[in-house]
Amino acid sequence: DPKFYQSLVGGLLYASINPYDILFAVENVSRYMTRPQLAHLIFAKKILRFLRVPWTTEFSTLLMTK
Repeated sequence: DPKFYQSLVGGLLYASINPYDILFAVENVSRYMTRPQLAHLIFAKKILRFLRVPWTTEFSTLLMTK
């Protein structure tokens, strides 16, 4: 679902305004906003893990079903 991926990458772009050096990784995943593949979603999720985003039940279920 491109809308889900676009929302995820949009959140990562917002999160890149912080002391972490994730801008390069976020720029790379943002290149695939129109036609994301499974590999791009996996890489975006790795960025979330690096940021240690707390996983709520609904959020993790949503990510696992997409």
